[in-house]
Amino acid sequence: MPNALSGCLLLLLLGSAPTLASEPLSLNCEVEGAGAEQLCAAVRAELSRRGGLSDADPALVLVAQSPRPDMLRARIDLVRNGQRQQGEPGETVAMDRDGLAPGQLEDFARALVRRTGLFP
Repeated sequence: MPNALSGCLLLLLLGSAPTLASEPLSLNCEVEGAGAEQLCAAVRAELSRRGGLSDADPALVLVAQSPRPDMLRARIDLVRNGQRQQGEPGETVAMDRDGLAPGQLEDFARALVRRTGLFP
């Protein structure tokens, strides 16, 4: 299970992972392309669904590129005390259409948030 292993590795690197119950989080988006902008909105919605956002430290940074309408590459970095740690990258591609389906975008956002290891 690479995802479980990488989540454990992230927890080890961070020492202890924050949760929204103990530490508020903010989200910044560094995006390229229309699909990446839509992903930012989907990640923001997923984080809000899981407990809300604020302008506090630590911050999450969504780094996303949409090189084609049917493809997204992204990761969520954690910035705490001025130190930035890169998150696990992911990619989603539409196989049978010209663009990503709304459900596919939301599923990808959920997967990226889960990969941070910050939420129970």
